[in-house]
Amino acid sequence: MNKHSTDFRNKSEIDWIRDLWHLHSQRLDITNLLGLRLTERQELAKLEKLVGYLNDSTLKLELLQMQIRYLMDTGDLFAAKKMSDKLVKLAKEGEHTSLLCLAFDLRAMIHREMSQMNKSLEDYKMAERLAEGETRKAEICLGEGLTLVYANRLIEGEELLQGAISVAEKYEDLSILPDAYNSLGICLSQQGKYSEALSAYKHALEVYDKTGYKIGKATVLGNMAEIFHYLGLYDEVLQSARDCVRFGQEAEDRLSIALGYEMLGRIMVDLDDCLAAADYHNRAAEILKEAGDTGMQAKNLVHLAVALARLGKTKEAQQYFGMAEDICNELDTQDLVHSIMVNKIFAIRLFADRSEALDTIEQYVSLSRKRGNKKELCSLLLERSRILWEDSKLELAQKSFEEALSLVGKVFDRPLLIKLHSFGYQLYQSLDQKAKSKEHLGLGMAILNEIVAVIKNDKIREKFLSKEEIKILLNKERIEELEGEA
Repeated sequence: MNKHSTDFRNKSEIDWIRDLWHLHSQRLDITNLLGLRLTERQELAKLEKLVGYLNDSTLKLELLQMQIRYLMDTGDLFAAKKMSDKLVKLAKEGEHTSLLCLAFDLRAMIHREMSQMNKSLEDYKMAERLAEGETRKAEICLGEGLTLVYANRLIEGEELLQGAISVAEKYEDLSILPDAYNSLGICLSQQGKYSEALSAYKHALEVYDKTGYKIGKATVLGNMAEIFHYLGLYDEVLQSARDCVRFGQEAEDRLSIALGYEMLGRIMVDLDDCLAAADYHNRAAEILKEAGDTGMQAKNLVHLAVALARLGKTKEAQQYFGMAEDICNELDTQDLVHSIMVNKIFAIRLFADRSEALDTIEQYVSLSRKRGNKKELCSLLLERSRILWEDSKLELAQKSFEEALSLVGKVFDRPLLIKLHSFGYQLYQSLDQKAKSKEHLGLGMAILNEIVAVIKNDKIREKFLSKEEIKILLNKERIEELEGEA
């Protein structure tokens, strides 16, 4: 007791201020985790005053990285990038190795969020050289792995992410583990491994629930919404997307809000509610423009254009396609450009002549073969087959369709499979191949019944059953006609 009290009495004013710095920096970490943005801003302001009193160059750099974290979490990527450049410069000048490692790590994350993948990988390599300790290196591998995933280098990315998970589990590091599982989920999803991806997302969500990190939770929910969509779980996808928006709003994280709006837009397009879809994608694009995430902005502009084209607003659609293409011209990764612009194909027959549409699809088919994206290739081949069928080029349509059909074992997107079998039913009817037509009718109906059985929301069920491909399968006159001929 006496020694403790003597220590207090012997503290200098600078010692007290330094203690206050550490106290408020710990409070800042907690408020950041909980997404309490007003309190976080207040704590940052207090720390800025304390640094002014202390005039400590190391603490100034630490404050700078805290301010960057806040800007990243609230989606102000332009300001975060400017500040990260400053942090790198000052850390180099002061020869602060650990802070320089952190500076490169932060700037690499910002580059990735701004869709500058090559710059992101360069900064991660710099951070990797400076990293000390197994967990710090695992953090770098986690970030680098996710960047590789976004650059479509999926096998390399998965290897790094699995390594980061192993280290995080070894040391029970909850700061790395949920982010690594979330990133692994993204990687597995892009490989079409949806059940494995969903398992990874659930692992991440469990940890985020324990730690209370709202931004992490919002992001995972948005990513899970995409998987639920592929699995045809319409109630779950809408709930996850709405929860993504809600937690993003609570944490004042613009990127999570935009992710939720994007997923809501995509599900509305699938349900043929293109007016609602256009509104969601427009909101997402505006948020992403302000945040500086140009790649995702372009992606939502393409989705917006597709929704408008399906509404018959082809002139507006072409304007938004043009805006997206202008943004893509500035991106540094062609794989990313392809993954954004490929969505244009699914509206091109609504505003381009047949010859132009088929030429454009052929270009994307060739690129998709090289990328090895089976789901994307299947979708493109189906779209090409549909255009050829509409032009009464039945043999060519059949050839394209059968190539798409050969990919079914590698594609588990149930809404896509329904479209495939619904069109197969029509195509083989036109070719007077009744047995094959009936086979596709049966396969389509089986998936349809499985999806409808788990839809509890009456409005969603009604929208689903009114989709064009569903109405084709449910046409009783055609079913009876086939049964009679069989």
